[in-house]
Formats: sequence, structure tokens, C-alpha cells
Amino acid sequence: MTKFSTATMSAALKARDAAAAELAKGPTGSREASLLATIRDNDAVVREAIANGAAVQSQTEAGLTFRSQTSADNTRSLGSVRVFGLPLTEARSTDWTVATETGDELLSDILSASGSGSRLLPLVRSSQFTGSRARIAVAPRLTAGLSGRNDPLSALANPVTSGLTDPFKVQAFVSADRDEVAWYPQVEEALNIALADAVGAATDAFILNGGTTTDHTAEGIIEGGVSTTVTALDAAALFGAVARVRNTGGEASAIVANPDEVAAILTNVDGSKIDKLPPLVAIPDLADGTPVIAAGAALVADLSAVYVGIRAGLEVFYTTDEPSVHAKDAVLIGGRARIGNPKIAAAGRVQTLTVGAA
Repeated sequence: MTKFSTATMSAALKARDAAAAELAKGPTGSREASLLATIRDNDAVVREAIANGAAVQSQTEAGLTFRSQTSADNTRSLGSVRVFGLPLTEARSTDWTVATETGDELLSDILSASGSGSRLLPLVRSSQFTGSRARIAVAPRLTAGLSGRNDPLSALANPVTSGLTDPFKVQAFVSADRDEVAWYPQVEEALNIALADAVGAATDAFILNGGTTTDHTAEGIIEGGVSTTVTALDAAALFGAVARVRNTGGEASAIVANPDEVAAILTNVDGSKIDKLPPLVAIPDLADGTPVIAAGAALVADLSAVYVGIRAGLEVFYTTDEPSVHAKDAVLIGGRARIGNPKIAAAGRVQTLTVGAA
């Protein structure tokens, strides 16, 4: 329904009445069909605006009832709350349960859906895997040459390789009053956004920096790329990195840095040159202030050469028995993704620039 507007209705009334007045003057020849259409269309706008205005008035008069209803006890139970699409009635309390509804869609869409979660997952190559680990193959960069009919075959110096990625658990927890999260859908929506944001942001930190758990140690793409010390993140340094990526057969698709460095690049690089650089991607610190990418550093990378495996199905945890939430009649809810350690097709496709001494 069109939003009620007195200006919209006034304009439609004038157009309708003007067309009707012209039609009433007498034969209008070829313009008759156009005038009739103008009357019909603008009359519909007037009628809809009037109806919409009545609806707005009705809603205003019912405001006290609406507030009373939202303040009253709701029949919805805690078990009907959905986290990543999984009703808590289907989750095992105090244990992790796979939210199977997310299995058919790309999980990176969820982890970056709100725009403030993962900035990198939509840019790298990613796919889902269902086993305990994901296997990927890397196509080598080969050099072809000329050969005569009886020339000997050359040795296979650059074989196709494959490897396994180890999944790391990236998880976040949020608490909420158990009645509020059950009764008010907006609280349920807020906790889903908060969990997806946190897991998505931590995934970016993992892709860039890797990590260590009691199970595995993973190398991030900062360490796995080629590092160069520069005097400044200026046009010369950035275009030089773009050229080095091209020299490996790739094409730089992004310049990744923290927001302050992105702002400095926009300030220092001439406007006639900035559009010739790859898009700038700002990666903020984590919510607790932990830097994801250090000051004075930037990545110039062909992110299509970076692969990240995502285990199918986000996982959900909840409990009302944990002492800190039980005392407050609250519920503790967790969201978790299993992200494979990042792989780079060729180290030179990721160029790390670090500002150092001249």
C-alpha cells in the first residue's frame, strides 16, 4: 500500500480533475483514451491514499491496545525461539546441535548478512564440506613450450597437488532474559544478528591471522603471503604490489587494511590514481578492541586465489542452567561455525605491505 501523503493525494486530485474538465469540454479526438487513463489512474491513487489515511488513524487509536498486548504474557515458549533457523526445541540443552536449515545455503551469506560481520568471506573462494575435513586441489602455474616430433617428454616438475583443511571452531555466546527472548521476536532477531556478526568478524581475523587451538595451528594469509617493507602506504607501494600480484598470473581484487589505514590511503593517494587501484576493504577491530590487522599494514591480494572451507550447518548451543544466567532467569545461547584453515593458491597472490624504517 502506498504511504499516505497529502502532497501525493493533492497532486493526484489536481491531475484527475484537470483531465475530467478537459474531457467535459467536448470531443478530444485522439487524446480521449489518454485523458480517461489519467482519470482512472489518479482516482485510484486518491482512493488508496484515503484508505491508507483511515488505516493510520485506526492504528493511532489502537495504540494503547497494541502496547497492552505487547506487555502481556505471550503464549510462545522458549523452545520456539529460532537461532540460525533451528528451534530450540530441536536443540540439545548444554550441547551443540547442527542447524540443518542452513545447510542448503552458502553460510558466508549468513555470517556477513548484516554487513558488519565478515567482510572477506564474500570475496574469497569458499565452499561447504560435510565430512570432518575438506580436501582442495591446487592447479600449478605451468610453462608451455614448443616441441618437435621426436623430442623427449619433459619431467612433470609442477604436479597438481591436493591437501586437507582442518576445521576450526569459531563461536560466540550471548545471553538474554528467557521471557523476553521467547515473547518478543525483535529480541530473537537481535541475538541472531549479534551471533552472526561476532562469528563473521572472528572468521575474518582467522583468515588473516590464522590461530592456535589445542587441536591445530593454522597459518593466516598475512603470514602465508609475500611480505614487503615499505616507507609508506602510498601510490608507489600499492601499485608495486598490484604489479607483483599480476606477475604471478593473478589480478589484485582488494586492498585490505584497518579503517584508519584505509582513510589514510584515501587521503594520501591522488584522486586521479585511487580509482585505478583495487577496491579498499576496511576490517575493523573485534568488539573487545582486539586489532584484526595492525596499523601500518595492508594486504594487496587476489582474493579469488584464497580458499576457505566452511563445514555445512551452523551449530547452536543453549542452556538455562549455567550459574551466571540461571541466577538471572536468563538463557545462554551460542552460535558456532567450523571454518577450514585458509589456503593460498600461490604465495605471491597475497602481498603484505608493512610500513618500516626508511
